[in-house]
Amino acid sequence: MMTADKKDILFIIYPLFILTNICYNIILNKFATRSDSLNNTTGISFRIIPETRFKTSVITLTLVCPLSSDTAAANSLLPHLLSRACSKYPDITALKRKLASLYGAVLSGDVISIGDAQLLRFTVRSIDDRYTMDGEKISVECAQLLSDILTSPPLADGLFRSDFIESEKRLQCEKIDAQINDKVSYSTRRCIELMCEGEPFGVNPLGDKEAVGALNAENMTELWTRVLRTYPVHLTAVGSMDGDAVKRAFTEAFSSVDRASCKLPSHIFIEKADKAREFTDYEDVTQSKLVLGFRTPFNCTNDPYIMRLVSACFGGTAHSRLFVNVREKMSLCYYCSSSYFSSKGILLVRSGLESENIEKAKTEIMAQLADIQNGGLTDEEIANAKMSLRNSFLESLDSPRATELWYTSQMFDSTVLSVEEACAKIDSYTKEDVTNAARAISLDTVYLLTKRGEQ
Repeated sequence: MMTADKKDILFIIYPLFILTNICYNIILNKFATRSDSLNNTTGISFRIIPETRFKTSVITLTLVCPLSSDTAAANSLLPHLLSRACSKYPDITALKRKLASLYGAVLSGDVISIGDAQLLRFTVRSIDDRYTMDGEKISVECAQLLSDILTSPPLADGLFRSDFIESEKRLQCEKIDAQINDKVSYSTRRCIELMCEGEPFGVNPLGDKEAVGALNAENMTELWTRVLRTYPVHLTAVGSMDGDAVKRAFTEAFSSVDRASCKLPSHIFIEKADKAREFTDYEDVTQSKLVLGFRTPFNCTNDPYIMRLVSACFGGTAHSRLFVNVREKMSLCYYCSSSYFSSKGILLVRSGLESENIEKAKTEIMAQLADIQNGGLTDEEIANAKMSLRNSFLESLDSPRATELWYTSQMFDSTVLSVEEACAKIDSYTKEDVTNAARAISLDTVYLLTKRGEQ
């Protein structure tokens, strides 16, 4: 049994151990990051992050495309189509055998959107080079495999296999249906579509089922050829690998591609709403969804971190105004939270509620924002918000994948910050900074999803 003295010692040592570990992670993150900027001639850039804390490594290839209704469906399908096979391993079985030989490496393709851009991503997760049995540099093989997946698919008569395409089309249509069935996601998507009508950000990154249905071997092959030539490519690697060897493997594989001049897509920023617009959709829902869209002048080109702090104070944490007051004290919503899209300078408030509370909730949400704009936040509220943001930033050091995503999410930022630098940035803001930033927020769109006759 542990004695009282031992418990006292443990009480002192354990927090110090946690603090030391966090500081180690931050220091490592700050000094281990190396990046080459985008080459506008080749459109290729690299970010190698030496990392020795994990037993696994991650290498991700990202193609950066403008988000457009004309290409969204095809772009979303392409990473999944290409991840099925390559000319060296022309079917799923052969590719799985190769991955198994790389100590059970995992290959995946996915698509995310950041602002007005669509990111096509190809990722290999593998055991770190330090843990291979004979010192093999499997990170280099993983980089070569990713390059083959992207540049050398198994074509039949110069075209993608129709059976692969039809299978991926079915899966993508299921994802579109899932978006509609998830009313939290659907209401958020609808608010963005209405708020950003005419902007690329308003386009569903998955496209629509009609566009998916029109995809075939000919137009997918044409898209792949165009993507390979004209879209910027970014490689991010996290692990204890030989970064220069990984870069060489990718560069050599890509040397045969006739690349056109490339640059990152631009974004449309609207700093202030002219007036608020209201939209209502009626469906047979058991719980109404209210989404408020706000414009701000803070985005990835200037100072997104101040608005992250404002959002955390407003509705981004369990200590925020919306959670404490609208949800807990007044019981107006089942959930009520805010989120900030730095790539567009857009702040969203999302809530689920009964129809009889819609107007009350909307009024109280705006009242809480007005109080923040009038300097009503306490020092404790701001301190709690800062602590929550720091903790969320530090979670980006928990895995190679999370670290990779931390930097990918800053692809369009004018200044790329390490986790330590982001924490310091948040800590530097004063109450006056938060108040002034909040005053620049303007309501653009009010979207309601509810049952007909219950509003």
